[in-house]
Amino acid sequence: MITRYKFNKQDIKNIICILKVWGQEVSSEETELYYYHIIDVLNRKWQTIGYNVSDAIRVF
Repeated sequence: MITRYKFNKQDIKNIICILKVWGQEVSSEETELYYYHIIDVLNRKWQTIGYNVSDAIRVF
């Protein structure tokens, strides 16, 4: 018996860094969370958070 898997692939059309999630007393670019708005190729809008763009895409 052969098991086949169909994966849902989504391509990102646009990604925008919006705001910091919250401010911190010790400012460090590596530890600050940001909101990201993502639009995929089907023009669906998503919101996610991450430390940087690649982290936000991974959460997406």
